Amino acid sequence: MPGNNTKLNLLLLDDETEILNSLKRVFRLEFNVDTFTSGHDALQALEEKVYAVIISDMRMPEMDGATFLAAAREKAPKSIRMLLTGYADIESTVKAVNEGAIFSYISKPWNNEELKVVVNNGVNQYNLQRENDRLNKELAAANVKLEAHNQQLEQLVAKRTAALQKSNVKLKSSIVKQREMFHRLLDMIESIITATVGDDGGHTKRIAAHSRLLAQELELEKAETTRIYLAGLVHEIGKITLDDELLELPESELDNEQLHAYQSSALKGADILNKIPNLTNVATLVKHQYEKNNGQGFPDHLSGGAIPIGSRILKLVNDYDRLLLGRKFPERFSQKEAVAFLKKHSGSEYDSHLVKAYAALLDKLPTIEDINADYCLSVEQLEEGMTIAHDVRNQSGGVLLTKDTELTEALINKLKNYEKEMEVHLSIFIY
Repeated sequence: MPGNNTKLNLLLLDDETEILNSLKRVFRLEFNVDTFTSGHDALQALEEKVYAVIISDMRMPEMDGATFLAAAREKAPKSIRMLLTGYADIESTVKAVNEGAIFSYISKPWNNEELKVVVNNGVNQYNLQRENDRLNKELAAANVKLEAHNQQLEQLVAKRTAALQKSNVKLKSSIVKQREMFHRLLDMIESIITATVGDDGGHTKRIAAHSRLLAQELELEKAETTRIYLAGLVHEIGKITLDDELLELPESELDNEQLHAYQSSALKGADILNKIPNLTNVATLVKHQYEKNNGQGFPDHLSGGAIPIGSRILKLVNDYDRLLLGRKFPERFSQKEAVAFLKKHSGSEYDSHLVKAYAALLDKLPTIEDINADYCLSVEQLEEGMTIAHDVRNQSGGVLLTKDTELTEALINKLKNYEKEMEVHLSIFIY
């Protein structure tokens, strides 16, 4: 039966007042009961009030139950319809089933407890139907929102693709595809994430660049390194669903509910990325970016090696940058203080091996201010005409190419040969 806090409406129709009173006594505590002796009056009531359950007698002089329930079906299709009938009315009952689509029929004389069970089953069906309708409405609204979002993305991609095709007509087809993918991702980050989350001084580009550099330092496979780099570019995509308050507060000042909502954005981001072909593995890295090495993280409490290596890198690099920006705590950390924090929580929050490797790598990287507006590329992604943003150095610290050097085919080949001979991976910062 319905809960005590909210009573559903029950309509009873019978030409005999005594039967109506008897039925009303059975259900008056659980329902708001309206009784009618006229089918026409009952139909009028259906236009004015929503009834969860309708019970009608079969034999009535003015309008029989089958006719009434058929009309009730038209006026209130969501209501659960039941027929009160005698054993002699089988033919009429069949008619009611066919025309009125009744949920059940109740034989006279009835047992009160059995009658309550039948009505309770009808209420359960009514509630399930209402919940299904609610979920369908939510799904429809979500689909509309997603469709609008997808259309926006398609428009942005189409606009950028057209611009790239116009400016790069002389490039080889393979290079064109690489640049298209690279710039499409940048466009997505800049036009969607930046518009809603903010840029934080080039945060997204730094996370992507540092994550790829650390992956290369660890000598991960090229495909894995690429996935980690892409994960860095899109790791904040889920934050477009967050309130401005959550985006503005440092992590340390969030209460438990706010922190859960903040971290849940990773799940929403993963859902978005899972709908993009070939980015399923990237979505997985984004999903687990808040996992901790000790298993106390979000969302699946993974620990150690069970956490994808890309997610471990992403958490480490992201937390480091947010410490510098004052996004993890209200105060901004210096690079030395941030590294000390990572080391302090090495083994608990962070993979100790990654902390050691990243700390060593940071000593060789440009400062946070220098890297803000630069793209970090592998040698294979370099093209003629690009300009070097920072000195390219060899393993001994010697300069291979100086800042502001414009790349030629010969210089690119020189860098490729150096990588092959020395068995290293260079990361080139360009304007």
